[in-house]
Amino acid sequence: MVNRLRIRAGGVVLAVSIVGLGLSGCAGSAAGAPPTPSASGASAPFHVAGNKVVGANGQQFVEYGFVTYCLVHPSLDGCTPATLGGPSPDLDRIRAAATFWHANADRIQVAQEYLFDKAPYDSAYLAELDAQVHLADSLGMVPIVTLQEEPFKDQGPPLPTESAVRFWTFVADHYKNDPMVMFDLYNEPHLKAFHGTDWLWNIWRNGGTVDEAGPPAVHQTFVGDQALVDDIRAAGAANVIVAEGNQTDHDLSEIPKYALSGSNVAYGMEPGLRPGSDDTPARWAANWGTLSDSVPIMMEAWKGWPGAKDCNPNAPTLLPQEMDYLASKHLGMLVWSLQGGDIVVGSNLEQPTSYSGAATQPCTNPPPGQARHGDHPGGAQHATTPPPKTVGPGELILRFFTTNSHPTPVTSAGEHR
Repeated sequence: MVNRLRIRAGGVVLAVSIVGLGLSGCAGSAAGAPPTPSASGASAPFHVAGNKVVGANGQQFVEYGFVTYCLVHPSLDGCTPATLGGPSPDLDRIRAAATFWHANADRIQVAQEYLFDKAPYDSAYLAELDAQVHLADSLGMVPIVTLQEEPFKDQGPPLPTESAVRFWTFVADHYKNDPMVMFDLYNEPHLKAFHGTDWLWNIWRNGGTVDEAGPPAVHQTFVGDQALVDDIRAAGAANVIVAEGNQTDHDLSEIPKYALSGSNVAYGMEPGLRPGSDDTPARWAANWGTLSDSVPIMMEAWKGWPGAKDCNPNAPTLLPQEMDYLASKHLGMLVWSLQGGDIVVGSNLEQPTSYSGAATQPCTNPPPGQARHGDHPGGAQHATTPPPKTVGPGELILRFFTTNSHPTPVTSAGEHR
């Protein structure tokens, strides 16, 4: 079976052939994948039990994988197919993540602005999303659908607004019969604590109107994460939900007090190496390690590329220590991302960067045209040829995934070698 998809590329729609994915592209129907063992050995459907996400077979699911972002950033880091009808880069990354990197999860960023840019929805855009979800399913990977708003409305609202209700009602109904899919409510909440910690967490959980001159100025009404959880459940979806913490997914400190009600809810945390705040075993324990003993936490979007706020020059020494600590807590890692010049060399998805022979990680800004999402607000995001940089964490990430996710990679047909 051949499906022709449309990929946005700087306003140009390109046709892409995806073979054998069996897409329905219809709202209200599931992606069609039957219950499938993930690469971790935990089989769908998943649920939250205590401080763990577990499968139907009782095994814990720990995520190891990457973020794919072309559905939100069509012109960022080579998202445009090289030729008309060429393969979608995100599909190539998902396939490489499973077959080479031993990944068992893929976090797919989705923009409601694109999904609903046509009435009642953009069927071609939904087909693109379905293609990624189906491919991940077929490879035994858990697709984690994420609402991402940062490229829109001056870096997006700091918390979900009413548009998130429409998005999650639609998406939950569309994927409620696919037990492999998980839902990540909102990428990197970043409302400032104008009136203190309790005020912020109450807005995060319950919503409310914020009218502050700033900086940054905020004049919006937000929908709390609890309402989104309730909407997803009202749509009939029992899929695991991930609610990211405040301070751009770096703070879960008030979850014991402001935990969301309902079943199958976990919480997101970025395990970066931010200098001075998240770069020692004591800080890992204080920020998320101790909390993970009682709260289900999914670690996501590790990043440390040159120019990023999370970049730490001591990463060659610190990252192995952090990975050992994560493993000791039965926690995994999602990585931003399989992009050239950071995790892989150039555009070769099977050539990891390496810290071998390097005492430090370069943390200088990327070269012109290589602006990275989230670190240069308002900066240009253009498709460019990635530099042939070889120094980076790729080999360590490959080793971490290989050791902890699954002993053998899978083929593109979804069968273990």
